Amino acid sequence: MPGLRFQQIWRDTVGAFRAGLRRGDVMLGVFVAYPERRLMDMYSAAGVSFVIIDMEHAPITLSEADALCETAVHAGLAPLVRAASEDKQALLRCLDAGAAGIVIPDIRSAAEVREWVTAISYPPTGMRGLAQVRVNDWNSSGTTDDARFRPMLVPMIESLEAIANADQLFAVDEVDWYHVGLVDLGMRLRGDASAPNIGDLLRELAAKAKAAGKPLGVNQIVSPALSSPPAGVQCIAAPDRALILNGAKLFVRGEIG
Repeated sequence: MPGLRFQQIWRDTVGAFRAGLRRGDVMLGVFVAYPERRLMDMYSAAGVSFVIIDMEHAPITLSEADALCETAVHAGLAPLVRAASEDKQALLRCLDAGAAGIVIPDIRSAAEVREWVTAISYPPTGMRGLAQVRVNDWNSSGTTDDARFRPMLVPMIESLEAIANADQLFAVDEVDWYHVGLVDLGMRLRGDASAPNIGDLLRELAAKAKAAGKPLGVNQIVSPALSSPPAGVQCIAAPDRALILNGAKLFVRGEIG
């Protein structure tokens, strides 16, 4: 008997992840900078729920991202891809390869978010092209209006401008969650004596997101003002580089082995 086709596995994986978000589950993820397919199985075995393949800050090629997406889905992980916003075609190709969704850095306005909704949605909702690719089982005549087939959209909040526009951002229905880039946001606040505390900003954002019914995500907690994520934060992602480095430090100190 033939096994499940990729599209069904994709729908099951992405559907399970979205169901967790709707339940209010805390989902743990990893930013992936190393294009090693076997790591996807390891992260899945560790209990990770999603990965963000980082084409913005790591030299990962489209071909490598393609392979990582395929392996992650088969491992039960929801693979998202992050790239610079001008790399629209690269992100669309990753969706064709099986990415569960895309992560867009430094979004500032609801208008930008809606442009991405149009870009990743098939007609009549959007402008995404249909082709014979892995995510539709190499069939260009597949159903494209099925809600289970909609990729995830995750804009990143990394500026005071985006925070000021939070109410408008959280009103965009098609967004699965907003991810707060604590490192870049903290860097932009540094040196500004009048800037609010980053912990207070995150708590304010989390309260607004919760009121709007929109999940919020953060990079691993890196601010001394935050010992744990505030209520409403559901997606927490750590860079693989930090996991490897911190693990090596613990080993050197004799704390693991």
